[in-house]
Amino acid sequence: MAILQPINEIIRDITNQICDKLERRVDRYMEQILKEQIIMFDTRMAKLSKACKVTKNDLPELLSFKLVYKLTGLCRTSVWRKEKNGNFPKRVALGGGRKVAWRKEEVYGWIRSREALN
Repeated sequence: MAILQPINEIIRDITNQICDKLERRVDRYMEQILKEQIIMFDTRMAKLSKACKVTKNDLPELLSFKLVYKLTGLCRTSVWRKEKNGNFPKRVALGGGRKVAWRKEEVYGWIRSREALN
């Protein structure tokens, strides 16, 4: 029995060393996989961010009724009637309230079409 005790200790030490090495390898492997996943995630997020980025130039310029009135000389009722008949650009509702606006390019296009008729 006394002879087997040192052999058992040697086997236990060797087993512990193997387990430690294996554990370190698994840790390194998992770190590498995690780094690769983070890099892939960052790359995807950067692409998404670029694709979804909205700049001021991407948004249409909107005109309030006051500006539409100054540009066209039309009162609210005239604008509403012409809109209803399809003879004026449609308004855009802003938020859930009563505020509305018109797309600048559409209003300018309407003005140019009126100038072409004269």
